[in-house]
Amino acid sequence: MLCGCIECHRIWCGIEEFNSLDLSDLNLDSSTDISHGICPECFQRHKDRVHQHQKNNGYSECYDRNDNCNNNKCLFKPACGNSAINSWRSSIVLLNASNLAFD
Repeated sequence: MLCGCIECHRIWCGIEEFNSLDLSDLNLDSSTDISHGICPECFQRHKDRVHQHQKNNGYSECYDRNDNCNNNKCLFKPACGNSAINSWRSSIVLLNASNLAFD
């Protein structure tokens, strides 16, 4: 599945999916197969909202304050800290004109 961020407008997919994409027929501007959400990098820009959510629900306001978090049940862990961002970046391919150029 292709993913798109509603804030930064980047489109990406997993490395395995990229290797199986039919690039000859892919038009990112008109594709209806893009699941939109927010990428982990943009999500981190909203840490004040996450801290407020944590506080309102009786949790520690720990989001993005401890890069070695071991709370695997945390809803926000996939976008928490630099290690989460680095892990996300290393597991995806950002799609743009250079990925789709043909010689």
